[in-house]
Amino acid sequence: MSYPTLRAVLRRTRTAPALPATEHRLEIRLDGDTFAVVDFDGRTFGEVVAEATDPRGFGRMPRTMEGFMDATSTALHGPAAAPSSFTGDLATGLGTAIEAGGEPREAPARLLAPIAAQVLAGDAVSGRDPVGEAEFLSRPCAEYRFALTGQDDGLAYRSDVRLLVWRGLVLLRDVHDAAVPGLRATAEMVELDPIRW
Repeated sequence: MSYPTLRAVLRRTRTAPALPATEHRLEIRLDGDTFAVVDFDGRTFGEVVAEATDPRGFGRMPRTMEGFMDATSTALHGPAAAPSSFTGDLATGLGTAIEAGGEPREAPARLLAPIAAQVLAGDAVSGRDPVGEAEFLSRPCAEYRFALTGQDDGLAYRSDVRLLVWRGLVLLRDVHDAAVPGLRATAEMVELDPIRW
C-alpha cells in the first residue's frame, strides 16, 4: 500500500449519555510508505487506535463505574502536558510511539497504521454506491450512508454512518447509535494541505 502525500488536521468529537462531550485533534501526515500522527491531547496509543478501529464507530466507551469516572475526569481536566506521536514506515515495518512526551517505544508499523489510515475511505466505501453529493472544505464530495451492525458484549447494535469522501479521503465521518439518543461521534477534517497522488 502506498499512501498519498498529504497533511490533514482531524477534529474528533463524541457525545454520549452520562458523559461530558469530548473533542480531540490529530495531525496526520502521509507520504508513500510513511506516516506520522500527532495527538495534541497526549492520549495513549490504546485510546487513539481504539477511536480509529472500533467496529461501532465510537472508540473506547467506558463499561464500569471506574471507567465513567476516568472518562469524566479526563474530559474535565483537559489534555496531557505534551502531545503524543505515532510514526511508522510500512516498507520496513518499523514504528515508534511516544505517549504524552514520554520515552519513544518501538512498535510494529502495522499496529500504528490504522491511526493514520482513518482518513482514507478504502474498505468503508468499497462496493457501496454514493447516495448523493455534498461540499465540504470547499471540495465536491460523494456522500455515503450505511449501517454498521453486530454484537457488542452480547447485545446487538446498529450504528448509522454518513461519510463525505473526496478523492478517496474521508473529509467527514458522522456516526450515531440507532438505539441510544445522544451517542454520536464525528471526525471532520478542519485542514487539508495540497496532496500528491
